[in-house]
Amino acid sequence: MTKRVVTVRPGTPVTQARQLLTANRFSALPVVDDRQRLVGILSSVDLLRARLNGAAPRTVGEVMSRDVIYLSPGSGLGVLAHRLRTYGELRVMPIVDQGMLAGVVTRGDLLRQPRDRGAARLARRLREFVRRPEPEPLIQFTPVEVTPEPSSGDARAGDVMTSSGLVTVTMSTPVERAAELLTGQRFTALPVVDGHQRLVGILSEADIIDDPLDGRRTGRPRTVGAAMTEDVAALAPDAPIRELYGLLAQRGFRLVPIVEGDTVVGVVSRGDLLRRTSGPDSAAARGD
Repeated sequence: MTKRVVTVRPGTPVTQARQLLTANRFSALPVVDDRQRLVGILSSVDLLRARLNGAAPRTVGEVMSRDVIYLSPGSGLGVLAHRLRTYGELRVMPIVDQGMLAGVVTRGDLLRQPRDRGAARLARRLREFVRRPEPEPLIQFTPVEVTPEPSSGDARAGDVMTSSGLVTVTMSTPVERAAELLTGQRFTALPVVDGHQRLVGILSEADIIDDPLDGRRTGRPRTVGAAMTEDVAALAPDAPIRELYGLLAQRGFRLVPIVEGDTVVGVVSRGDLLRRTSGPDSAAARGD
C-alpha cells in the first residue's frame, strides 16, 4: 500500500479539495498549516452539509472540522481499530507526533493487514501502518467530470446513481473476499443481495474490522451474512435528491442503495453527490 498522504491547507480552494476527494475516492483530507501541524480535517460529508445548508465556502478553512480525533505513533493498534469501528463518521485517523502530522491510517489499511491474534496484535504499534504525507506539492489530478443537474429542482436519485459495473455481495460471500472488494475498489460499503439481486442488507468496512477492545466481538465474522446490517435505508430511482442529502449528509450514511421494488439497480455514494455541479434543491436547503 502507498505510504503517502495528500494534505490541503486552510487556504486551499474548496473546488480543488472537492476534486481531490472525488477523483481519488478519498473520504477525508487532513488540513495542515505551513509547518505541517494538523489544524483540521475536511471530509466529503463536511462539503455535503455545507451544500445542504445553502453555504458556498470558497476555502477549506471555512468548512473544515477543527475538532479532530487523532492518535500518536506509539498508540496500540487495538485502540486504533476500536476508534475507527465505533466512531461512525471516522474513517481516517490522523497520526500526530509532537504536534506535526506524521500520517494517517484508514479503515481500509486495517482490512488489508493479516489477521493477527491475541497479545501480538494488541501490542503492535501504529508506526508500520502509517501513510506518510506528501513532501511537496499535492499529487497531480485531473478535473472531475460533472453532469449538469436538471433544472427547477427536478434532480432524482436515478440521475446521480452509479449503475454500470455495480458491485454487490451475497450473504454467503466470505468476509475476506468482501474485504478485498472494499479495499481494492476503495468502496466504503457494499449492498448485500440474494440470488435474484434483491436487497437484503449492507456491509460496511466497520462491520468487519477486528476490534480487540470490544468484549462482545471474538474476531471477524466468516461470512457477509454474519456481519452485515440488515436494516437498510434504500431509495427508489425517482426519489428527490434532497432525500439523498438527508441520508448521506444529515444521517451520515456512506452509501445508499437504489432499488426498483426490492431489486438493486444502483447505488449513490457521497462522492456521487459531490460530483454534482451544485447542491440540493431549494426545498432541501430550507429543510422542507
